[in-house]
Amino acid sequence: MRTFPLLFLLACDGGEKEDSGDTDTTISTEQGVRGTIDAPEHCPSPGVVDIWTALSGAAACDWSPEFDTGFNDTGDWTDNVGDIVDSPAVTDDTFESTLDAGDYEARTFDDCYGCAAFTVAEGAVTEVTLALRETVYADAPNLYLYPEEPVGVRVQLASARHIVAADPAYPPDGWQALATPEGTLHTEAGPADFLFYELRLPPTRLQREAGWCVPGHLAQASIEESMALAGFLGAEVEDFSDFWDAWWPEADWMTVYPQTQRLGALRITPAPDSLLRLWFVVEDGCAPVEVPVMPQVTRAGFHAAEWGVVFDQAYGRGWDIVQ
Repeated sequence: MRTFPLLFLLACDGGEKEDSGDTDTTISTEQGVRGTIDAPEHCPSPGVVDIWTALSGAAACDWSPEFDTGFNDTGDWTDNVGDIVDSPAVTDDTFESTLDAGDYEARTFDDCYGCAAFTVAEGAVTEVTLALRETVYADAPNLYLYPEEPVGVRVQLASARHIVAADPAYPPDGWQALATPEGTLHTEAGPADFLFYELRLPPTRLQREAGWCVPGHLAQASIEESMALAGFLGAEVEDFSDFWDAWWPEADWMTVYPQTQRLGALRITPAPDSLLRLWFVVEDGCAPVEVPVMPQVTRAGFHAAEWGVVFDQAYGRGWDIVQ
């Protein structure tokens, strides 16, 4: 059952306000940032905004560690953000923070996402607009693990507050399980064939340039065919079919965008020898697209695989898909 986390409102000191005798207020910050929230009707104004330091050499508003793949040849986790230096409260769609001179990013990520980069100069107040957009949901990623011999594994995902469903329940420090060569995962909740979760994502991080256009009634079958060609095992493709047969939306045409980069964070310890991750963004209508380059992963040794789907907002949101 998809659930949506409550918005926790954290009270933070934002500097004293001078009472002008009417509804207007004067920002007392002498050096720092004064921000305005620009939110569409369906995006509630956040209770707080996090102010991060910007890393030297990093792209402005690049993805945070929650959205780094976290998997490479060395198994290192990559951190692409600085530190939170303040979390000012939002009042009447405005916020303020006194900051040292430097480069920063204002971020919020609840039911809607926003990020704005800015620079604070000595003795100056920077005005910034933080535009919000509705988040998207990675529906039903299934993660499979196949070690060469039974081994204890830990699987860590994004920040727990960005996970909206998981089976087994996702602990703050990640899943722990005994994985066996045939793919069975012995967890505290019992044996499982895969780890299941759902995750909120910023709306702009997934590519929509390469893919294919297909009649809606054939879209699911086209994804299953591409999964088989990419190297998913027959049982994994069958799990995809069994899950989505009952939930696949109807449309005259759909555009499917395969995703292999900028997915939700994933760290597996010990690290697999090979990892096949393939998600699919499914959009209503037929869009002009480039031919996608599909992953070529040799599944040998300790190998792992994961599939997931992100539906365009035209198909709605908040539907119950965990049976």
